[in-house]
Amino acid sequence: MKAFCVALCVLLALEAAWCHPASEKEMEVLRKCAAENSVKYDDLKAFLDDKDVTKDAKCFMKCTMLAFGTLSEDGTIQADDHFKESGHEELAAIAAACTKIEKNDDLCELAHQHGLRMLKQDADGKMKEHMLETLENL
Repeated sequence: MKAFCVALCVLLALEAAWCHPASEKEMEVLRKCAAENSVKYDDLKAFLDDKDVTKDAKCFMKCTMLAFGTLSEDGTIQADDHFKESGHEELAAIAAACTKIEKNDDLCELAHQHGLRMLKQDADGKMKEHMLETLENL
């Protein structure tokens, strides 16, 4: 995932959109986190376009990662299990490789850094493409 498929999991939650459309449950989480953090499509697209993102967009990523259990309150990232359980086996190895991030007390920033690392692994751009499609449905 050169991904947010978490980021935005989002975005690890969004990372799950790489190969399969987001489920209604996933979309509910994404909509809830977007509303809680007052973010819109353009705020989140900036992340995918490797531009500066707002604190709210970073906190959206944290919200989705916490909701999907890929980030814990102590800053531990365990995204690979989420992808295996949701049928996205091809993303599990990428997610596992991207968990080696320096600890940060700011979970919003930590989630953002994880999403950036995953996006860098998306050599063919498929994850980004599917994440954009998912975001358009927010």
